[in-house]
Amino acid sequence: MAHSKKTKSNRMKKATTAAPIASLLVTPMAEILKLSAKDQCARFAERATTQQRAFSEMGKLHHAISAGLRKNQTIYGELRKVGVKDSTISNASYASRVWGELVVPGHLTEADFDGFTFSDCLAICRAAGDRSKRRLSGEEVAVIVHEKPGTFDAELESIYATGLTVEEAEAQAAAQAATQAKAEKDAKAEAERKAAEKVEQEKQAAIAAALQQQRAEHEQQQPAPTPSPAASSSLAASEADEDVAPPPAASTPPAPANESPSTTLPTPANVVEMPADPDAELPEILTAIDDLVVAASGMSTEAKKAVFAKLNEAMGFLAESIDEPAAA
Repeated sequence: MAHSKKTKSNRMKKATTAAPIASLLVTPMAEILKLSAKDQCARFAERATTQQRAFSEMGKLHHAISAGLRKNQTIYGELRKVGVKDSTISNASYASRVWGELVVPGHLTEADFDGFTFSDCLAICRAAGDRSKRRLSGEEVAVIVHEKPGTFDAELESIYATGLTVEEAEAQAAAQAATQAKAEKDAKAEAERKAAEKVEQEKQAAIAAALQQQRAEHEQQQPAPTPSPAASSSLAASEADEDVAPPPAASTPPAPANESPSTTLPTPANVVEMPADPDAELPEILTAIDDLVVAASGMSTEAKKAVFAKLNEAMGFLAESIDEPAAA
């Protein structure tokens, strides 16, 4: 019982003395504010170097302690006994892993390792880990560290996240942006083409409707045909002749052997030939124009231009014939 109380007392003594010792090693804010800006920067650089070196040394210690653990011992258990936080042990484990996987096999030197910070070791472990988009070997990590000593952590983080180096990721992003821009440009051009095509179709439909309307109006304005006096006399004569027996047909001498018989029948004397109506084919012509316009509305723009040019040429010809004076 006495031994237990003594052990507990020793642990309490260690715990109570750790805080004052740590507080003596940290510069109070009041002292920091007394320093000039230049001195504050110099003190920061000094502490950063000290911390970085301490981190490298902690990584070596972590590796050595882990190698010497006996059965049922863990590095967390051993370091907790001396008041080390779990987060500090965890951070040092990254440096310990870098030492074991890069320095021990000879990919990097101890001098290389001594210059690593916590972020450097974290980037190395992530790029070489199972969750990396492109898992690197120790030799591949060493090559990147030597080729880009000032930015290798960014390279390794890019490989971990994307599987690509910074340069490769930037090139891929630029290519994707160019592809997206081209797709948007093509989509805009296609939309404009469809809009123009729709306008053209509506225009052709309007022309067809106007031509149809003109045709309907023309047909309404055409007067009904009336028989001429000559035709009436001829009709009356024909009806009178129907009551009189026709005279016997004169015998027609046979045609010579070298001549073919005529197939043209003579016009009876009592039939008056009517002059042909010059506008008889107008309805068919207007229908053909309507059909042409409807068919052309579905053609390509170039075809429509060709049809329009031909119609324009025909309209010019008709306009000239209209302007010419009628023949006497």
